[in-house]
Amino acid sequence: MLKYNLDISDDSTWITATPSSVATSLPFYLTEVGKFYAGKGYYTERSDKDSYLILYTISGRGSITVDGNEIDIYAHNAVFINCNSHQFYKTESDVPWVFLWAHINGTGVEPYYSLVNVGRVSQEKISDYADFVELFEEILITSKFNDVRTLSNLSVNLQRLLSIILKSRLSSSNNKKHESHIADIRSSVDYIRKNYKRQISIDDIIHRINISKYYFIRLFKQYMGTTPYDYLINYRINQAKILLNSTSMPIGDISQEVGFLDESNFISHFKRQTGIKPTEYRNSTLGFHRPPKDAPKEE
Repeated sequence: MLKYNLDISDDSTWITATPSSVATSLPFYLTEVGKFYAGKGYYTERSDKDSYLILYTISGRGSITVDGNEIDIYAHNAVFINCNSHQFYKTESDVPWVFLWAHINGTGVEPYYSLVNVGRVSQEKISDYADFVELFEEILITSKFNDVRTLSNLSVNLQRLLSIILKSRLSSSNNKKHESHIADIRSSVDYIRKNYKRQISIDDIIHRINISKYYFIRLFKQYMGTTPYDYLINYRINQAKILLNSTSMPIGDISQEVGFLDESNFISHFKRQTGIKPTEYRNSTLGFHRPPKDAPKEE
């Protein structure tokens, strides 16, 4: 679905691209990019577009509603949305809303989207806005070319753009209230690493921290990029890899050693994380410290 009123001045720029096979092989690539000087009548309503949108306000003010969540986009602020969601954005100020925008895609985009938008879409205040605008306008200029070198540079610059947004997300004024809990998150990570062999729960992890369970899970995911449970499973799998590569322990013994009560459960988690079963992983590694198969067994 797409509805719009393109109330923009002649100073506006809009560049479309049909990505080549080279572009789509890169982790980040452009499909459209522009700089709009939008009047009071400007709006766009859209859904079901297989793309991600970066939108940055230079001056004036706009608003965007994504799946019912309305956000005012002030100067020096950026939003990063998945265009498969229903979105509606428009000019809110009496003066022109001047903004840079880019539709992007690629295998590297979604992980950034998940890290920037924890829970729901939010606007991020870009502290180094001069550098951000300079980088964005460089992308706008070079998007007219499609040689391999330019496409490679575009991919790198798009990642830089997303990294700036992510950095702003992690250090924005909205998150200052969370900073006192950074030590708590690090302490909980240390607790998981020291106690991964045991059957530990979220309550065990936070029993020394004065914070609610659900708030802790949200903060943990924001700072670590994963939930406490997934971090625990991933850490157990990593420890299992060490044992698979450096010992001849049976799979069942390894599963218990790293905290899994059930061997089949361990195998299921291992395959989900790595794409192969523990035995396949063991056979695929060099195993420098593993005793040879014909070594005498210890009595």
